[in-house]
This record gives sequence, C-alpha cells and structure tokens, in this order.
Amino acid sequence: METATQNPPQHCIKDPVDSPANTNITISDHHDLLPQLQSLQQSFDTIQSKSSLMEENLLLQHERDDALRNNSQLNLVIQEVSKEREPFRDQVS
Repeated sequence: METATQNPPQHCIKDPVDSPANTNITISDHHDLLPQLQSLQQSFDTIQSKSSLMEENLLLQHERDDALRNNSQLNLVIQEVSKEREPFRDQVS
C-alpha cells in the first residue's frame, strides 16, 4: 500500500543554466526584459507604420504610372482623330 506522503518527482536538471544556483541570476536578469520588450514593441510599431506608408506610396505610384500611360494613349487617339477630322473640315469649308 502506498503512502500519501510520497514526494512528487523533482524536476530533472539537464542544463547547468537550469540549476538553482543560476536561478537568481536569471530572475534578476529578467527585470530588464520588460523595458527591452517595450522598446522593441515601439520599434516594431514604428517600422509597421513606415511599412504601411511605403505600401500606400507604392500603390499611389502605380496608380500615377497607370494614369500617365492612359493619358499618353488618349493623346495618341486625339492626334489620330484630329488627323482624320482635317479632311472633313476641308470638305465643309
């Protein structure tokens, strides 16, 4: 019959970093992590914002390029129509 006072299995220490002697060092080092994390979050937010602006600018540049191409094509069509119109103008005069 097993007794209720059995000790639960202890954590196996496989790495010296996990040893109890290093726990205090690790815990004391963790208090610096929050400011670092907050700084990284701010940097990430800034980079993400810049990325969004760059994507928007790139989209606007593509739209501008498309508009310039369309404008150029319309100018060519206007020139062709103007050339075709000249003989009719001469006939009417």
